[in-house]
Amino acid sequence: ILTEPIYGPYGMQHGWQLSQLGLKALIASPLTSHRALQNIIHPRAPGYALEGIALMPSTPSDLLDSLVDAALRGNHDPAVVFYLARHPNASATALATVRSLLAVNPQSSGLTPDTVLGFERAIARNKNTCKRDLFLLSRHGCPTVRTEVGSNHKTDAVDLAILSADTDEFVRSEVAENPNLPRENMAKLLSQDGGVSLRIRGVVASNPSIDKELVAPLLFLW
Repeated sequence: ILTEPIYGPYGMQHGWQLSQLGLKALIASPLTSHRALQNIIHPRAPGYALEGIALMPSTPSDLLDSLVDAALRGNHDPAVVFYLARHPNASATALATVRSLLAVNPQSSGLTPDTVLGFERAIARNKNTCKRDLFLLSRHGCPTVRTEVGSNHKTDAVDLAILSADTDEFVRSEVAENPNLPRENMAKLLSQDGGVSLRIRGVVASNPSIDKELVAPLLFLW
């Protein structure tokens, strides 16, 4: 099935025509080959086709790399890129491409601030996001993005240490639960002298990486 690209010069020359229902069925079928899906991905492909591929949990990273390129060059619905940004198989390269484009000039693609924020939150949450992008997003002006970085288990210990002193309590709460948080920062969050709420101290106590020595003083708080 589909041994040649549908939407490239070959497809246009030979007049490929598939109904929306037929193309959706082809994408969703477990029998459709990797090559066939690759031949569907093209800037001229309809948005629903790219969305269908991006929504499938089984789509491999190489197809998602092609997908983000086709979606951006084809000026497609932002939903395509959003689905890719939160896909478990999205590569660090594809996620970095999306993040850098959003950082440079998001208005050029007609995206609203809320849409851009949704993309950035999805990238900050994705376990495949590279450490450099997590570092950049940990300095984001919006606390909801920093919260996602704080909850990501790929976030570097140095970035978590900085976020543990964030002015937003929700950010600190997510960081307190992250097993990569350094011991000294756990101790600071547990300190009764630091103005840390009892709720956050409770979250730190449930951190899987915390040791008994830090937990012991908490037994006298309840």
